[in-house]
Amino acid sequence: MWNQSPDNDISSDLSTLVDDLTHLDLQKSSLCSTTTTITSPTTSVASSAEVEVDEATTLLNSISSYFFIKPTKYGGRGCFANSDLAQGTIVHECSMPLSSTIARPFRKEVCGSCFKFLHGLNQCQYDLERKKQQEEAEIEAELKLENELKQAKNIELFISQKWQEAEINCQLQLSKL
Repeated sequence: MWNQSPDNDISSDLSTLVDDLTHLDLQKSSLCSTTTTITSPTTSVASSAEVEVDEATTLLNSISSYFFIKPTKYGGRGCFANSDLAQGTIVHECSMPLSSTIARPFRKEVCGSCFKFLHGLNQCQYDLERKKQQEEAEIEAELKLENELKQAKNIELFISQKWQEAEINCQLQLSKL
């Protein structure tokens, strides 16, 4: 038996929680057990799985008038606004959520090069290593060019030769396309 002291608030909260869970359980069982099939003389009977999916979608979309639920591009389902919402608009309130999520802008969390899961990072190790190698190659090329320029006796001739080499390389690259 509960004490009739400050613990009374706890018993009240527990009672409310049990009522909420019972209500949710009833909603869940009614969602899963109710199957309605509509038949007409010219169509076949809808499978109960299809009807349950339709009822689940209808129930989910009736949660709020501000959003609807549909499959996302990358898998799973998401909430999508019906129209632009003013900042601070409360789209849904739940007194006792059964789970929670972190609200943040969606971004694809796999590497575009190797398709590894990034665990919230913007780039994977593969991309970082490739960028580092590219930067090192650029620095090495600049140092090589500076050394060749210092060793050249005729700077104008050296520059024109390098220009011709660059044009030939560009033409080769374009011919590969």
